[in-house]
Amino acid sequence: MEKGRLKAAQILVVDDDARVAAALAEMLRLDGNQVDIAVNGNAALEKLRERTYDVILSDMRMPGLDGPGLYRELELRHPALARRFIACSADVLQPSVQTFLEQTGVPCMGKPFTMNQVRWAVTSVAQA
Repeated sequence: MEKGRLKAAQILVVDDDARVAAALAEMLRLDGNQVDIAVNGNAALEKLRERTYDVILSDMRMPGLDGPGLYRELELRHPALARRFIACSADVLQPSVQTFLEQTGVPCMGKPFTMNQVRWAVTSVAQA
């Protein structure tokens, strides 16, 4: 195993933009990870009823249950997994996103992101 890289992880990508979700999933699969996709926080919670994940990467703004709402549900239902949550947002400077990040300490990847940023974020969170 390459230094700083994990063995294959079970990862859930949560994003309502199918193109973004597919691109992120492909990046993660190139490193041998098992990746599932959910279109919003409610769909992510449904997937969590079926299985567990090592890392969750979630968009912040989605219809239905958004990223902050999903994180709050994880805190209640799956506290250990809440510590393995990565926010993804094109709006990192938006006050509501900033407030959420400051209150939770959740790592955030700004969109667009590079393969190296994705690898670093997943590795950092999964090894924590």
